Amino acid sequence: MPNLDDAFDTFTRDATRIEALPSFRIAEEAPALAAAREGKRPDLEFLREWHEYLDEVSASGRTSRRLRLASSPLTEYERFEIEWAYASNAEHGEQVRLVSRSEYPDMMDYWIFDGESVFEMLYGPDGSFIGSQAVDVDEARDIVSWLTGAWPTATPLTDYPIEE
Repeated sequence: MPNLDDAFDTFTRDATRIEALPSFRIAEEAPALAAAREGKRPDLEFLREWHEYLDEVSASGRTSRRLRLASSPLTEYERFEIEWAYASNAEHGEQVRLVSRSEYPDMMDYWIFDGESVFEMLYGPDGSFIGSQAVDVDEARDIVSWLTGAWPTATPLTDYPIEE
């Protein structure tokens, strides 16, 4: 099985991110999150490389998807992601859908490539990324099966209601 970095370069059909954590601590996002908190339009320059990658994926005929488990009410971070980051990613071809966290309270964060290679994303207690690990074949099968059932019923980003 490839490592996570290799999987981004070698997948042939689709890559899907399952985001379950209510918030992440990513230093590059902090200024944009602070601007959004103040009601200002955030500078999304920190997403430039990701957007270039999404453009390449789309141009090659492959698909990038993201399934976000959302809190009710949304956390500040989830609101920022939905209103700004995900909307921007969608402009570069990423398909984004959301489901209620309450429906899947035990779901973890993963990257899934071609419905076969699955990597669990590992975070510290403060939401900072600490690494990833490939999951075994049986767990991968269960996660892909879950995604296959959850994706069609998830709400597309453009239809997701933002609570005030």
